[in-house]
Amino acid sequence: MLQQEDALKGSGSRTKTTNDRSEAEIEQPLREDCSSADLLDYMSDLIVELRSISDREGWDTLSGILALAHAEAAARQKKLTLPRQR
Repeated sequence: MLQQEDALKGSGSRTKTTNDRSEAEIEQPLREDCSSADLLDYMSDLIVELRSISDREGWDTLSGILALAHAEAAARQKKLTLPRQR
């Protein structure tokens, strides 16, 4: 929690633990094991979960934005999975 508070304050210093990755590793996510279609599928699932929470809480504007984000993810996923026509 202290690390999160320091990060929010912008102190720039943080305590490293043995599980911390280097700054270069944090900036470069590992994508070689994950295709764009897989990433979109994962993000789509996350968006659905977030939307269900916002619906339950009655946050209509946020729910609408998440619905739009889900539609965008689905459209991009569809483009990736359709065979390309020449």
